[in-house]
Amino acid sequence: MASFRPDLLIVCQSGSQIERAALEAGLTVAYEGFIDRAYNPDGTLASRRLEGALLHDPDRAIDQALRMVTEGTVVAMDGTVVELHVDTLCVHGDNPDAVGFISGLRERLTAAGVELRPMRDVVNLRGAAGVPAPRRAGA
Repeated sequence: MASFRPDLLIVCQSGSQIERAALEAGLTVAYEGFIDRAYNPDGTLASRRLEGALLHDPDRAIDQALRMVTEGTVVAMDGTVVELHVDTLCVHGDNPDAVGFISGLRERLTAAGVELRPMRDVVNLRGAAGVPAPRRAGA
């Protein structure tokens, strides 16, 4: 990416190998949060093999998205509150409930006073405000 189009954003999770490689290459990272997936206490995604790892209830998924955006946290499967800064939200297209999630998400975000902006603008605003890149313990 760095030699092909260094101006492109790399979308990834904080603490990932992709994040480390992108930052080492001097690329700009946009941090991704998943509204339809459960999280582990360390901020990583819970394995899809675990019961409850895939969220199917639109209200629960949208509540998770709102919390990520407005509070910068997510509640892990064990109840732990985990810091999780996100620049962009992802809904997996292979989740049969994805359309229901998207339908209510925009409305609830707007009602909560969240301004929807292009991802590049969000990342640039984060950088201009001096907001540090998110880090987890051990990352």
